[in-house]
Amino acid sequence: MVLICFQENSPTVVGDSSSDPALMRILDAEKVKEPEYRVWNHVRVVLDKLEEEGYSVISMTTVEKTIVWCLHKPYLTENLHMKDQLPEIL
Repeated sequence: MVLICFQENSPTVVGDSSSDPALMRILDAEKVKEPEYRVWNHVRVVLDKLEEEGYSVISMTTVEKTIVWCLHKPYLTENLHMKDQLPEIL
């Protein structure tokens, strides 16, 4: 997942056309145009909600007044019901 905040008092882009609709509802995101979801909450609030859902920040960068966070949610091995059918990595 990638979060993009363009300015201090602007909305935060939290999703696109392939985003999980359930997660977008948790974040209170609105689909403002295809394919983009935005929230008006402070980034801190969005990051807290994502942490509650199991995401963690793996990187952050800035370009002028734009801030971008990259987050990751690890797969839980107990949820991989087909893990015995996965090919072995050599």
